Amino acid sequence: MARSSNRRCQNPTLPDRIGRLLSQSRVVSRTLSRPGVIVSALLLAVTVCAVFGQSDASARFEVASVKLNTDPSIRYIRVNPRPGGSLVTENAPLRLLIQNAYSVQAFQIMGGPGWIQSDGYNIDAKGDGKANRAQTFLMLRSLLEDRFQLKIHRETKDLPVYALTVAKNGPTLPHPKEGGCIAIDPNSPSPPPPNASGR
Repeated sequence: MARSSNRRCQNPTLPDRIGRLLSQSRVVSRTLSRPGVIVSALLLAVTVCAVFGQSDASARFEVASVKLNTDPSIRYIRVNPRPGGSLVTENAPLRLLIQNAYSVQAFQIMGGPGWIQSDGYNIDAKGDGKANRAQTFLMLRSLLEDRFQLKIHRETKDLPVYALTVAKNGPTLPHPKEGGCIAIDPNSPSPPPPNASGR
């Protein structure tokens, strides 16, 4: 796919991260391959060639501008879904946009050209004023398919991962304190980046 300026195909704690790895059927990236067990996991494979036909056709922004970021002064990355079905991004790589649109993590994305990580995009999109955060990301999914001609497929693969074993003296991880976990509202807006004040 031709590249152009307008179109192109809370930090969890260690116990939280370990628990998530043990409870989910997802696998770490090939870059983390080490001797260990082989597990089956859900992966998101990414190519850039044609439209993926499984998104909700009705979930689309009413108007959207997608431009390659060419401002060298913008070094931060921002993905900001706003109340009312709007989305603003600055210098956001396509890989990060895919993570948000499909609710996956970086290690679950495989394939695609190198620029999906190196190039940043500025998006200004407006949708249905009644849309919540989840619906906004569904609209982002449709936008990526339309403007970048994105195609994905999900597959199960066996990959090496670290095997966690209990030490001879037993587990030493502390138990979580009552009330120590805070629920996150998926529809709440993302906070602005620390260095984005005044923009």
